[in-house]
Amino acid sequence: IVVQKDGRVVLIADAKYKIPTSGDHYQMNAYLGTMDTPFGVLLSPSMSSGAVQVKDYSTGRGCYVHEAFLPMHDIETTEAFLAAIVERFA
Repeated sequence: IVVQKDGRVVLIADAKYKIPTSGDHYQMNAYLGTMDTPFGVLLSPSMSSGAVQVKDYSTGRGCYVHEAFLPMHDIETTEAFLAAIVERFA
């Protein structure tokens, strides 16, 4: 998912069905380099928590990759988080 604002890429998101691996982070870093943006988020489902859980990572080249675990049994919380994702991460 490529999010643009004023013609510029501000965030790249990638939906996963699992807990992200180092390979997923490598893939996101390739996307960030290709699209020339420093902000990415890996979206994954959470079946055990009622709140969004976020883990933050930074790369050696100044990029930021976040893992966001979205509660699948609380759609209102998930929708509210996704509605504000650009403001939070970009």
